[in-house]
Amino acid sequence: MENDFINKLVIEVVSRLAKKMGADGSRQTILAVCTGCNGNVERAVDQLRHMVMKGFKLNLFFSANAGNTYRNTVENQLKGLPYVQTVNPGQWGQCHDEFNKAEGVVVPIASINTLSKLSMLMADTPHEHLLLNAVTMGKPLIIAGDGGLFGSRIRKPLVDALGVRLASIQEYGAVVCEMRALAITLESCFDNQQNVDTQQTILPEQVLSGPPVPNNPALSDRRSSGKPKKHLKGRVVTASHINFAVQNGYDLVCADGVIVTPMAKDMAAQKGVKIEQV
Repeated sequence: MENDFINKLVIEVVSRLAKKMGADGSRQTILAVCTGCNGNVERAVDQLRHMVMKGFKLNLFFSANAGNTYRNTVENQLKGLPYVQTVNPGQWGQCHDEFNKAEGVVVPIASINTLSKLSMLMADTPHEHLLLNAVTMGKPLIIAGDGGLFGSRIRKPLVDALGVRLASIQEYGAVVCEMRALAITLESCFDNQQNVDTQQTILPEQVLSGPPVPNNPALSDRRSSGKPKKHLKGRVVTASHINFAVQNGYDLVCADGVIVTPMAKDMAAQKGVKIEQV
């Protein structure tokens, strides 16, 4: 009884301190999908912790293998942090609802099996369906490409085969990075997001800078197409940015060197959205 009280007290203290240090849940809801039974769990937890401390709300989803192997470890190491919950994989309705509410998906540990299926647009399990839905719906999907490789004796042919699969997934619009850069890559997708109306559902494509464009913008702010331009501040332009530009009649401007995903390029060409990199 005494130990239970102490544990609850420690969790409460951790939660209050974390909120004061930045874990205030003021940013987007992120679905973290953990797969496989092998990977650097400690490093994955470290990245998930960084996301929470940056203000993101985190919903954890574990595949069957991940649930049987390292789910308890992850949950215990994140215990006490606010705005972290586990989605029950046995309740598909709940999983679907949480996916719809999530504004981005991260994969800290991705098994080679999962990456292989995703590269072929195949899905046989709930976690694979979630990742495939993220690709087809244009939600930001960020994958730690080295999350499923753990050990010092990995053979080069295996690394090369994994690289081919990751390249295919990138072609579909996902962002692949090293696990140590997972949190900062996620943050870059939502940098400088402006919440103009707190009653609206804020979409990831609303990563815009400067004041709203007036109804009659100056000619200097128009391109030859006659559309107003919106400046993006993030490091990645995704299909969701293009959808927002189409809905609001914008062309887009971003910094030179910003990553424009292949899916975003294709959609921009199809929808007549110009992307200017300066």
